Amino acid sequence: MQILIFEPHRGCKKVLLKKETPKINLGKTVRDGYEHIQLNSDFLPDYVGIIIYHEGKFYFRNYGKINIFVDNKRLEDSSVAMRLVHGSMIKIQYSENKNVYIGCIEGELDNKWKVFKPETNEVLDIQKDKKGYVIRNANDIIFHGRKINARYFLPKDGDIFMHDNRIFYSMKNNLFFDVLKNTNLQQQKKIVINKQKQYQPQHPQPINKRRPAISMEHVTRYDKKKKWYRLKDVNLTINSGRLVAIMGVSGAGKSTLFDAILKRLKLDEGTIKIDGDELGHVPQFSVLRKGNTVQETMEFYASKKLKKYNKEERMQKIDDLLDKLNLSLFKQSLVGRLSGGQSRRLDIAVQLLNEPRVILMDEPDSGLDIKSCRELYEILARLVADKNSTILVITHNTHMACKYPYIDDLLFMASQGRICFYGQKEDALNYFNINDLDDIYNAVENNQDYFVEKYNNLVNRRV
Repeated sequence: MQILIFEPHRGCKKVLLKKETPKINLGKTVRDGYEHIQLNSDFLPDYVGIIIYHEGKFYFRNYGKINIFVDNKRLEDSSVAMRLVHGSMIKIQYSENKNVYIGCIEGELDNKWKVFKPETNEVLDIQKDKKGYVIRNANDIIFHGRKINARYFLPKDGDIFMHDNRIFYSMKNNLFFDVLKNTNLQQQKKIVINKQKQYQPQHPQPINKRRPAISMEHVTRYDKKKKWYRLKDVNLTINSGRLVAIMGVSGAGKSTLFDAILKRLKLDEGTIKIDGDELGHVPQFSVLRKGNTVQETMEFYASKKLKKYNKEERMQKIDDLLDKLNLSLFKQSLVGRLSGGQSRRLDIAVQLLNEPRVILMDEPDSGLDIKSCRELYEILARLVADKNSTILVITHNTHMACKYPYIDDLLFMASQGRICFYGQKEDALNYFNINDLDDIYNAVENNQDYFVEKYNNLVNRRV
């Protein structure tokens, strides 16, 4: 096995791990009695970790001096060693901008990295925008030591992943690659699969991807005082595993739709069925106490939502969620000191504690800059892909919802709580007879009744 070490401003260093060497020290200082791999970044401690060879397998153990993640799992206990396989990734984390990344490969490479050009690529369905790369139909990609199978993959800075006989490294909005030689791909896939079965935590079986997560039939609410329908004959089925953007004209009833799903609104007519016992709801304005730290906030809500868990299990759950939502470095930060994007991610983390299958978010991107907004939607897309969750997001950010790949479906509402479109956003162009999704509002504004009738006719045909 070889490891590839990426330190800031130092390029890539390739090191061969020899089976006859049982223990190899990583760090800035040599440790007596151990082979040594030199790390030079000034922010690292003298001793970082140790690579162990035992019974034909390589493992990594943390000395506990700095935050280290192996295949996205934080190593907190220095007595625990994590197995390394083809595609494993070690992240040594000092801060958001100061990290060391180590990739593990079975095979050889020349260490002559080239910039990957999507326009000349015939292997990956990939495109690049100003914020990074988007890989669609991400089948057979090995990432964090396991094969992923997702609709799309969004590599971040420092990510190392494999596809066929190529290894990729993402850094500073560029994707670099090298070609692996003398590697048995089929054998490596078996190793990855076996490693996943042995070491990955067992999650409950996900619900059927075609199973309705939300089903609404003839949902109606009439406001007698205002003589106005808040919701009118809403017929809607949203399947699990979808990230849905809810948009519409002013006063269309988007928030009222959430109130109905949350059973806060008494209906005049109709039924609503939700998959699962728990519903997550992220309100438009955060209700978290600003004087508490992130860790205190998570522990408080974990004690309410995870009463059947013991303390150790609750703490592990909290650590996993904060890591998944990029909040691990802010555990001791006051909630009131968080940025807008960090605060929204904390709101989401609280709602994810009890793993609801359906999550409603009321304008979570409100007030966020483009970078924070994109990061938020990346996280939501990963939650949908990993857990087969269903997330509904009320948003006025047409560009983010329509131009970026994160959103699966659009739900567009007309006045008086009526639906005029629900479906994949790619289908909306033909439906509204427009060339650009940014023009949806203009198309609907003067033709609301027409599109409402068109939607209802389509629903009746399906029935």
